[in-house]
Amino acid sequence: MTNDSNKKHFKNIGIVGQANWRFFVPDLVRNLIRKYDANVHLYAASELHAEFYRNSDSEGLFSSVQVIRSEIPPSLPIIEDSADVIDCATAIEKKYNRTIASLTVTNRHLGRGYALGGFHHPRSFLSEDSTHVQAVKITIDLIEFWENEFINKNISMMINLRSDIGVTVANYYNVPVRNIYESRYKSFNNWAVDGMLTNPLIKKAFDDVEPSSIELLPQGVAAPPTGHAVARNKLMHQFSLPGMVKSSLKMAKEQLYNAYKGNRSGSYYLTSKFAMNYRIRQDAKRLTNGSYPWLKDLGDQPFIFFPLHVEPEASLQGQSPEYLSQLNAIVSLSRSLPAKYLLVVKEHLGGVGRRPRDFYGQIMDLKNVVLMDLRELGKDVVQKSALVATISGTAGLEAAVAGKPVITFGRHNSYNILPHVRVISNESQIKTAFDELLSEAYDQKTATINGARYLKAVENASFNLENYNHFTGRGYEEKEVLECLDKLEKSLSEIDSAMIENALAGYPN
Repeated sequence: MTNDSNKKHFKNIGIVGQANWRFFVPDLVRNLIRKYDANVHLYAASELHAEFYRNSDSEGLFSSVQVIRSEIPPSLPIIEDSADVIDCATAIEKKYNRTIASLTVTNRHLGRGYALGGFHHPRSFLSEDSTHVQAVKITIDLIEFWENEFINKNISMMINLRSDIGVTVANYYNVPVRNIYESRYKSFNNWAVDGMLTNPLIKKAFDDVEPSSIELLPQGVAAPPTGHAVARNKLMHQFSLPGMVKSSLKMAKEQLYNAYKGNRSGSYYLTSKFAMNYRIRQDAKRLTNGSYPWLKDLGDQPFIFFPLHVEPEASLQGQSPEYLSQLNAIVSLSRSLPAKYLLVVKEHLGGVGRRPRDFYGQIMDLKNVVLMDLRELGKDVVQKSALVATISGTAGLEAAVAGKPVITFGRHNSYNILPHVRVISNESQIKTAFDELLSEAYDQKTATINGARYLKAVENASFNLENYNHFTGRGYEEKEVLECLDKLEKSLSEIDSAMIENALAGYPN
């Protein structure tokens, strides 16, 4: 799908090298050079990663290999003139129509205060010792880094740029961004236009799929990839005493290695990590002590399901910048819930140990809310629920594709396009959503067909890496690299600014 419009985008490409794509990226770049005679600049997260790409690039695929200015500097900046820093920040906020603070939300150190349900995430010198002005200066430096790269290298497209700051600068300079993300369906991946997984082609593909052409798929078809099951088993082991000890020893070893290498960048305090490990063990024991019900204990009681997110995590702070408070969502749902229903809340395994002291107690104080045993499988709760409420979780996707009604506070979920998904932009809308979605008039058959249409749309808008292993970076074939490139070309030629703006508006119902 080569055209003149695409050619200009492929002239000077910037691509961020990530560990799970460390072999795939060079193969993609090789085809980009072969087809477009592209200049490709590789951006690495650290000098170690940069050395990997330099040492493995015997063909000279990369015009340059540059280490990205880290969001976590090795030391705090020395501020000589606070007023000058603030003046610079004010000019930047006006230029990009973004506040400096909003650009720190996804930073786990400077933005940890925005992880309201992750108060006990480990702390670091950057989160504890930095002042407001220092945080502003660090953010300004990151903005200036990307400005210099885009201007001096005349970057015409960025690939795998997940940084909110980087994407914001790219948008200002009209540099298209395309990021590979798992489509959360089988082994499909797709090209998103930002760090929020926005892909307008899914909506376009959905509109093109005729309902009459759809074969209904079995429930659970959109279950999490195998890697999620591996992570679950690993976390469950960490809850045990041997698991806690093993994890703590590993932390100590890593900390000593970083100290030996003189690498302070990004290091959390070891005492803080040990403390969280202890809280993980204690909270896991509490949530599995037999006082919290299993699904079977609810009997025939109708309920809606709200699964908790890990915090801090890109799937919350990054993908739902407009709505960050899980506890507020639970309270609002509880307040608007019809009396015949309960609200069932289940902790995410990765969230254990990070919550504020009274987090679970506050949830349990709501009379129509039940906190479920930690070990219950979320997919089973989804299947039995009358409705799923979420911010940006996979449970919302699983429910939506099965034809179950969904309420979502996140405005950028790709499944928000479905008619049986209600996007909440004002909490006064919650009762109306319950009234519509829980009524006897709810059209389950049509919703199930639309769920299957959505999966077909995702498939049509994605490329398939059937045997790809994100841990080893291997398991793909050359034809899959070419399919990936074909979908990249399609994304660049068919997506315009109006489609992106519509997608970012959250596809309101």
